[in-house]
Amino acid sequence: MRHIFSAAQVSASGHLVSSVNAGGAGPLLNLTPGATAIPVTEGRLDMLPTMNLRFAGTTTATRPNLVGTRIFVVADLRGLTVDQYVMGNGSPQMNLWILAGGATLRVNRRNPATNSFETVSIPLSPVISGARRIYEFEFTATTINVFVNGELRGSAAHPYPELRIWDFAAGQNPSNGNGLNAWVSELLLLNQGTNYAASVQTIRQRLGDTYAVGF
Repeated sequence: MRHIFSAAQVSASGHLVSSVNAGGAGPLLNLTPGATAIPVTEGRLDMLPTMNLRFAGTTTATRPNLVGTRIFVVADLRGLTVDQYVMGNGSPQMNLWILAGGATLRVNRRNPATNSFETVSIPLSPVISGARRIYEFEFTATTINVFVNGELRGSAAHPYPELRIWDFAAGQNPSNGNGLNAWVSELLLLNQGTNYAASVQTIRQRLGDTYAVGF
């Protein structure tokens, strides 16, 4: 999956119409805006917490599973006075969010067998602050790792066989206004496989060069 928002389809009023997935999954992972219009300013999504995007081509059976992937998000967070939800609203429900203050990443999902929520908290050090950064969320079969500009900020074990998402920049209920408060330049998902470590380094370097993010 790859979304470069400077290449997104924009209306005459400057709002996002859709973002075509440039990755291998094709239209399955195209993104369309939710109920609230999203301005595109200087090639970036100008997002408020009431805004979200949905993977338009997915169904219950085909939503992307984050386990075995690494998510890259190039974003300029406008402060962390409130929780920042990066992804969520799967079925069973799941959420990925940075807690207010930037000291913790939290991941949870609703267990499909028991219907109860299961949660993993990842302490972040140094804490996340604002400014344009490359945020990476890696989900191995056993561990969740958080990187900022290539620096490991926190890790925690997880027991989940799958973490399926439906929305970007939203939690389990986008209408609650619990999304990102940020300018977002790019979203990319990398599957863990052959040449994975080298691919991570290549992507970091390209994103850093493209968006003037220093390491």
